[in-house]
Amino acid sequence: MVSKCDPLTQLLPADLLAAAARGGARRGGAAWLRQGKQVVRRKVLHAASLACYTVARCRVSQPTTYDATHSFVKAKEEAERLQARAEALVARRGGALQRAEKLQAERYRRDAAALRAIGDAMRATFRALCARGDASLEYAASGPTLFEAGVSVHAKPPAAEWVRFEQLSGGQQALVAVALQLACQVCPR
Repeated sequence: MVSKCDPLTQLLPADLLAAAARGGARRGGAAWLRQGKQVVRRKVLHAASLACYTVARCRVSQPTTYDATHSFVKAKEEAERLQARAEALVARRGGALQRAEKLQAERYRRDAAALRAIGDAMRATFRALCARGDASLEYAASGPTLFEAGVSVHAKPPAAEWVRFEQLSGGQQALVAVALQLACQVCPR
């Protein structure tokens, strides 16, 4: 007879219990029930050992609930502090970028004024050295492009066309270089 209060019996499937209660015509009722209980007992013991292992592992690897909650609160506060610091750094970065843009604009303004003065002085000096010649400095009209592209020198020797400095003969290059050096000496710093 199948006992309803046996905990292992409660774990067996209902159709297995019904067959055991009928006497299990094909397999011999009680023996079949004992076999079913042994299988269930092994599964329960295996599940219990896994549960004990998992609980023991959790106890070793994870702190108690209070410690975990306390650690979570501390981590959350640290994250909020770091977020506030990041926002402050972003604001400071924005201010620094604005200051850098203003300084770069001021640098371009001063460099452009100096290049204009040097170009005018070089033109006057080259004209004084070479009666019918001319020379000029060419540079970009915007700050970032000026600092990337640089300055180029163009000259027009007597009875010739405008050419870049690299295309001049050696003597003409020397004459333009002297005019540029004297222009740099004359211009205020």
